[in-house]
Amino acid sequence: MFNFLKEYVVADRSVRSKQKPIFYPIYQDEIDEAESLLQMELPKELKRFYQEIGCGFLKSDTRTFFNRFMDPISVADFRLRQDIYEYNPNLDDDDSLVFFEVTELNFLTIKFKE
Repeated sequence: MFNFLKEYVVADRSVRSKQKPIFYPIYQDEIDEAESLLQMELPKELKRFYQEIGCGFLKSDTRTFFNRFMDPISVADFRLRQDIYEYNPNLDDDDSLVFFEVTELNFLTIKFKE
C-alpha cells in the first residue's frame, strides 16, 4: 500500500543520515506496547503504516517544520499526556489520535471510525 515510501526506509534506528525523507522500522512489540498503554487498538491504517514503513520524517524546505510520523510510543505519550507532552496545550480530542507532528504546535490526527 505504501510502496512509494519503501525506498526511504533504513535498516534500523542506529542509522544516522541526512536523507530526507527517512523512515525507521517499527517492530510489532512497539505497536503492542502502545496499544497496551492506550488500552485500545490503533486505527488499522496507522497500524499498517507502522508495519510497512515505520516512523520517521518527510522532507521539509524549512527548519521550522518537523514533518514527523510519530512512533507508536510517542503517539501513546501524546494521548496520555506523558513525557514531553505532559504540559502540551494542544491536546487531542477523544475522537481522534495525533500521529504526525508538523511543528511544535501543529499536528495531524486520524479520526476513530464509529
